[in-house]
Amino acid sequence: MLQTVPRRGFRFVAEVVTEPEPRNHASPPDQAVQQTIRMTLSKDGTRIAYTTTGEGPPLLRAGHFLTHLELDWVSPVWRPLLDRLGASRSVTRYDQRTTGLSASSAPSLELDSLVDDLEAVAEAAGLRRFPIFAQSQGVPVAIAYASRHPDRVSCMVLYGGYAQGRTHRETDTERQNAEAVLTIIRQGWGRSGTAFATAFSTLYMPDATQEQLAHMTEMQLASATADNAVALRQAIDCFDVSGLLGEIRCPTLILHVQDDAVQPVEQAGVLAAGIPNAELRILSGCNHIPLPQDQNWSELLNQAETFLSKHAE
Repeated sequence: MLQTVPRRGFRFVAEVVTEPEPRNHASPPDQAVQQTIRMTLSKDGTRIAYTTTGEGPPLLRAGHFLTHLELDWVSPVWRPLLDRLGASRSVTRYDQRTTGLSASSAPSLELDSLVDDLEAVAEAAGLRRFPIFAQSQGVPVAIAYASRHPDRVSCMVLYGGYAQGRTHRETDTERQNAEAVLTIIRQGWGRSGTAFATAFSTLYMPDATQEQLAHMTEMQLASATADNAVALRQAIDCFDVSGLLGEIRCPTLILHVQDDAVQPVEQAGVLAAGIPNAELRILSGCNHIPLPQDQNWSELLNQAETFLSKHAE
């Protein structure tokens, strides 16, 4: 049962404990581990779902496209990553507005509103100074938050991200790619077995297994309606934090795979050149979404964990 209580200036925090259903994975997650899902309100009143799992010093994982707190917890794609990040830390993560268990509609999808969501979750979770792990579209959100609150962010690990969305890049190819992704979403979102659904999943993770591809198709409609997914993609492609990079003062590690088809490796260079003293690591591979069977998966997580430990406070 949900209980409504006042907390840290937001109108309510609702709480519910969930236990995932068992699934048949090659490396099954610990099904005895539960997560507690809570709700908080962003600045404009949008309801944001979040959870904290694991024990140890805090780590906030920025929200990004295509998540669902419950399905992520039993996912052959996301659960291994969550287990690694939470092996020695308490990891707070959330579904961004209009996705997952958060509100299905919102007044705005602009960057500042998504930064407000991260800020609301940090406040509700009681995080005062903490590192951020962000990937893909979560990267510009994390950068904008760190620019807004330099005293709150101890360090950042940014994977597969970008400074300039596709509409701000100089080539016609990038703009055409943006339209192609929107077409794929409109025609095949959540339709298992269709060429469009397969095209979307394989764009993000070309080396995925059939189980992983099926899960990501299942995740699509659970995470967002097709209309919401299109609106989010259009908003994401318009983000531009290139003017904020020079304001970042926390230690920053930038990770990217060489042949990422979603966010080009050149954007990692833009991030590294703009953020003072940022460290850049380019890994071999082509999966925008990291997969546990990748040769570079352990290297990616080892790099992240080493950096987080080095800059622990």
